[in-house]
Amino acid sequence: MPEYLLYQVLTSNTVLTVQEIVLYRDQKKHKNTYTSINGMEASVNRLKELTDNAVEALAPYYDNAEFFRNLVLELEDRKK
Repeated sequence: MPEYLLYQVLTSNTVLTVQEIVLYRDQKKHKNTYTSINGMEASVNRLKELTDNAVEALAPYYDNAEFFRNLVLELEDRKK
């Protein structure tokens, strides 16, 4: 996405997510990140899958692992 087009999008009524802005920045710098290689949708789906797996693995230890369960869920919603 050319920089002027990003500026147009940012100044229009379109709302970009932080992830979309970071993806654009990474692509512009030619950084090979999971998201730049696989796309935003695949990355979000993978994050959900890994989070679900972690919560499931911690379930038998809930009384002793509540901190870790909460940490996993907070990391899933992390915006930065």
